[in-house]
Amino acid sequence: MLIRSLIVEKYGVCQNTEIDDISDDLLVVYGPNEAGKTTCMEFIRGVFYGLTNDGREKYVCGGAEQTYGGSISIESGDGQAWTVSRELATTDGQRKEKLDILIGGQLHSAATMNRELLKGVDHDIFRNVFTVGLD
Repeated sequence: MLIRSLIVEKYGVCQNTEIDDISDDLLVVYGPNEAGKTTCMEFIRGVFYGLTNDGREKYVCGGAEQTYGGSISIESGDGQAWTVSRELATTDGQRKEKLDILIGGQLHSAATMNRELLKGVDHDIFRNVFTVGLD
């Protein structure tokens, strides 16, 4: 799986952030403290595994009627174009998370993503192997 672009509509300090045309197999993100590096890494994890799971709650706190999320464009190992979008909205005090998975423009299930894109890799392995941070 190769991440080709990400669009962060709102997540932590990142708002209306787009990183596109990622063409290399390895991406190193650097910058000053509080620039949003860790937030972008957590956003990627959040899109795949849930925006509020595993300590990411701090990135989606705010006013009562807020919407958080965005999307990731991915090229799978077999060259298929995927778009994985996740949104967390609060309406009438209720939080609801929505996940959309498009493969070649066709809607698919979360099970398809887990099986074919993530290959059964759970959150802990993804965190410790594929998105390495200083923690």
